[in-house]
Amino acid sequence: MSNTQQGPFSVNSGEDLTGKEGYLVELATTSGVTTASLPNSNDDIAVFVVEDGGASGEQTVVRPIYSNSQVRVKAKGTGNAGAKLVNAAVSTAADKGKLRVLPSTAGDYRVVAVALESFVDGQLVLVNPVSLGVITVS
Repeated sequence: MSNTQQGPFSVNSGEDLTGKEGYLVELATTSGVTTASLPNSNDDIAVFVVEDGGASGEQTVVRPIYSNSQVRVKAKGTGNAGAKLVNAAVSTAADKGKLRVLPSTAGDYRVVAVALESFVDGQLVLVNPVSLGVITVS
């Protein structure tokens, strides 16, 4: 066997993730300890969804997002089914880890998912994860 595990697993919180269920996080390793943190850049690879968030340094349960399974992720703004979704603007701390519709503002954005339903701000929107890489809007 390959000694792998599918589904949710526990990691240390790299920051306070209490109440952040449905937010996307990225993993990092510091001094041999794997931690989960909200993205700090619009093109970060935040491909784990928080299922049970913990305070900084405590255990958080995360689930990897797979292209062959649906997941619900916290939305920033409104959108329609079929919309390409990217990390919300990380310049606003409250929006880190949320997804929003690919903006028309120039920049590099990592498309993380496609919306499977219309949604409103703050909703846990049903999405299908995708891996379209980084899209540059100019």
